Amino acid sequence: MNYFLDKLQTRKIKLIKLLKNEYPNRSIAEISKELDCSNQTLMTTIESLIEDLKSFEINTARIRIVSKRIEADFDVNFSVDCLIHEYVRKSFEYQVILDCFFNTTKSIADYAEDFFLSQASTYRKINAVKNILENFNIVLQQSTTLP
Repeated sequence: MNYFLDKLQTRKIKLIKLLKNEYPNRSIAEISKELDCSNQTLMTTIESLIEDLKSFEINTARIRIVSKRIEADFDVNFSVDCLIHEYVRKSFEYQVILDCFFNTTKSIADYAEDFFLSQASTYRKINAVKNILENFNIVLQQSTTLP
């Protein structure tokens, strides 16, 4: 799982686990200390998480900021795994591996455009995917005819 999540997504997962399991109603300062980030970073993370829950149509969790406190409540059937699944499904790394599995031909430029990256960043991310796959004795080879 961690192979496919970026820093922000990882922080969101840690945050939602904290809210669900330990801190359903705590101050921004307490949680930012627990997550080892600034109050502003935590606020940005919370706002992004709230947007993600809406866009993924996960209605079993509700998070809000009230007077410098984070309030969260979760339905019994809420699962952090649903959120993780959505993050992984939309990740660059997962998409590259999926494209390889289904033998989909894409250029570096295609990936750069799809994920709003520069071509240099795209190359770096593909090299990171190669390293991930090497842990499982899988070799990702790029075509020499990439446009």
